[in-house]
Amino acid sequence: RTLTRSIIYSYDKDGNLIKKVISSQDKTKPDCTVSYEHYGDSGVVSHTECGGTAFTSRDGTDDFGRKTFDEVQTGIGFIFKVERFRYSP
Repeated sequence: RTLTRSIIYSYDKDGNLIKKVISSQDKTKPDCTVSYEHYGDSGVVSHTECGGTAFTSRDGTDDFGRKTFDEVQTGIGFIFKVERFRYSP
């Protein structure tokens, strides 16, 4: 077996994932970095940079921890993908 990519995870004192770095051992693929911002139980914003391309994604949850929306903004202008979720009682 040959190691081709490695992933290093970083966590804050509360156990939340705050950073992930993905590296190619032979440097044939660009390194990618994902940084996470946690907003309590209401959602997460992640900032991804990979080979000069960057984008931001955000999701939100309701009081029961169910996903309420998912949104992605690319680095080119304002392109959004928005998914809204509704749950029946």
